[in-house]
Amino acid sequence: MFSWNRDLGIMIQIALMCITLMMLIAKKSKLGKGIPFFISAIAVGIAVEIFCFIIIHSDKNISTTPVYVIGVNLLVFLLFFLYFHSVLEEKNLKRTSLFILIFFLVSYAGFALLTAHFFERFPFIYYGIELLLLCINIFLLLRQTFNSDRVLVIKYYYPFWICLGLLILYLGVAPLLVVSQKASELMNLNVFFVVLFGVNVVGYLILLIGIFYAKKIEVI
Repeated sequence: MFSWNRDLGIMIQIALMCITLMMLIAKKSKLGKGIPFFISAIAVGIAVEIFCFIIIHSDKNISTTPVYVIGVNLLVFLLFFLYFHSVLEEKNLKRTSLFILIFFLVSYAGFALLTAHFFERFPFIYYGIELLLLCINIFLLLRQTFNSDRVLVIKYYYPFWICLGLLILYLGVAPLLVVSQKASELMNLNVFFVVLFGVNVVGYLILLIGIFYAKKIEVI
């Protein structure tokens, strides 16, 4: 029977995230404004993954869910939304992005206060709201890009690659997270974790490919 080494998969994923972070820092001058927010988001994501990996292997009785709910659902997504807000230039789009940012913070506080065990169980409903807000931000940025001269050199425009990478990393993982609730009934768990690993690898490879193509783009 096929067997997947989950620890090896997690270590490869963390290594890929670290490589992405180093390349982002090394090439940040070519990646456009707002990139410090995105770099910070990746750094926080790495810290969460490493911390949870260590905790799980130190004491399996300790839940890592609160770390994900605060580290990823709050901090990482907050940094993503700040990134999109800083990259958007058109007033209407920027205003919409600001509204999304405020709504994100208010809804997080609301769910945290009104939902029982919010920090003890992964908040799937709230995560769905976050994904919707992320998709709206991606749509706004893509709209701005395709309505400007940047579309002529889109291969060199890193925010475009960020949109693609985030779509794969978060929208690609969403169905798997839902399935994971009954993964043991619907599929072999090894297959589930392989697919999850593959989605993450593809997402970070897209971010890395974009870094190599990226150039500083000036609006004509």
